[in-house]
Amino acid sequence: MGIHKNKKINETEMENLSQLIHTIEEASDLKRIQCVYLRGLGLPVKMIAQVTQHSVGHVKRIWTLYFKEGIEGLKIKPRGGRRHFNLTEEEETDLLANYTTTGESGTMLEIGPLYKGLCEKVGRKVGVVSAYRLAKRHGWRKVAPRPEHPGRNPKAAQYFKVFFSKTD
Repeated sequence: MGIHKNKKINETEMENLSQLIHTIEEASDLKRIQCVYLRGLGLPVKMIAQVTQHSVGHVKRIWTLYFKEGIEGLKIKPRGGRRHFNLTEEEETDLLANYTTTGESGTMLEIGPLYKGLCEKVGRKVGVVSAYRLAKRHGWRKVAPRPEHPGRNPKAAQYFKVFFSKTD
């Protein structure tokens, strides 16, 4: 005996599922709705699994969702968003506001003070990468002059200094 043996899908639900099949846009949502619709037609679970290319266990999980939540339970919820974060976006903006005045005054912004401020705001030690990511999220970028050109020729530079320093 399965948990779904005694549950039936009535005519109005079948009509709603049929209309939804014709209007749905996502293929994954369509397959989930078909699992329930084909159940309403009386097909066995193994055949439904073959038609929809799901496993038998997944088909049964879809049925369970439908019987618990209805049609809304069949639609796949979009993922995304910030699930793991130290500060909210507003708190990050407030933290960076303290350091934008430093940059606007013409002095060089460094990640060290921002990192220390982030640790104080969070109340514990976090990785330095968190400070870099926070800066990048808010449009900051690393702008620093190089000490010397990577293709610099030290002998030619010395010759240039000697040769042009004596001409007036």
